[in-house]
Amino acid sequence: KEYRPQLIPVDFNNLNDTRSALESIILSDDAGSNDVHNIILFEGVMIYLDEGVPHALLDICSSILNKRKSQSSSYLCFADRLENIPGGDEEAAHMEMESTGWKLLDWLPKPGLARHMGVARLR
Repeated sequence: KEYRPQLIPVDFNNLNDTRSALESIILSDDAGSNDVHNIILFEGVMIYLDEGVPHALLDICSSILNKRKSQSSSYLCFADRLENIPGGDEEAAHMEMESTGWKLLDWLPKPGLARHMGVARLR
């Protein structure tokens, strides 16, 4: 069977729809039980979301990935503005990632709107 990319539109401010869309992708029978490496990428998206949504999105992503049958690896790559992290405070970044189910591996803050850049691994 040939697989082609499929775009699934969702309004991230609607957390219920976002959760349903992610579950349909990650927990579907098509996802299989083979080892799959999941990479979630946020680039300049969270800047435009309602207060509280960026934190909730990180949590939703990790909780759904933890429900998978396979033991594949999952990573989060971001160049965005995360919540609960004033400026480029690395300790606050570790705390935010930890509280949403991620372990921060790389932290590279920079000036600008999307000031938080880094990589995290699913805990």
